[in-house]
Amino acid sequence: MSLYNENRYKPVNKGDLIVLHCKPNSDYLKFNGIYEIVSNSREIHIKDYNGEGGTLCLKLGYNVGYNDFSKLVEVKAKKNLPMPVKEEQEY
Repeated sequence: MSLYNENRYKPVNKGDLIVLHCKPNSDYLKFNGIYEIVSNSREIHIKDYNGEGGTLCLKLGYNVGYNDFSKLVEVKAKKNLPMPVKEEQEY
């Protein structure tokens, strides 16, 4: 049995949106939410985390486990939607 997890390294880059969903026993549970990756080092910033204007920076995969976040991707509408019903015109 291998302990290597192939899904461990999630492909996120600067500008990507992620949803943070830490486990209840995590120190970062209170920061669960949606964030933008702000650097190529897989960092997110949590503004005003201490109520005094400070910024907490988290590095994904370092401060936050790989299973504690998911990348948000745009869902595109299907192209095979039915055409809208045309109303009959009165003459």
